[in-house]
Amino acid sequence: MLLMVQSDLNQDGIVEDITLLYDENSDSADLKIQSAGQPDIIARNIAWVGQFMEQKPFLERLEDGSILVVSLNEAIHRIRWSISLELGYDDGRYVVTRYVYTYRDTLDLDNNGSCQLDLISGQGIRWTNDVPKDIQTTMRAIPVMKWGTSGQITSDIKNVCGI
Repeated sequence: MLLMVQSDLNQDGIVEDITLLYDENSDSADLKIQSAGQPDIIARNIAWVGQFMEQKPFLERLEDGSILVVSLNEAIHRIRWSISLELGYDDGRYVVTRYVYTYRDTLDLDNNGSCQLDLISGQGIRWTNDVPKDIQTTMRAIPVMKWGTSGQITSDIKNVCGI
């Protein structure tokens, strides 16, 4: 599968092609960022891929030009969830600037929540069953190339979010 959006993430006047690549037999997708005259950037395993259409990752270009990489499970099991990584450009590199995780229980409608982390400021909010709680992290804008290759990043995010 090939999904592509375009944006000038680094604001140099040259539009980058941002592509999500995955094989139907794989459970993860890679992100490729191409910009004229620059080496390609490959972020391995940045998104999860399931076997059903409602489990396929996708890209979205936001109004401000940032890019969302979305993984989701809206197909099977009791807990349905989505993870959105907002991509931007900071300190000379392509980074994950925002992390959003949401979930809902299809049998217990009162069991739902989300975690939203701004990885530029370190501030966030966690919602559990409609009750908000401010949270903070020392994690800052994470290079896209490190996101999927480091299990520690995922573990740290889950700890901050209380997942």
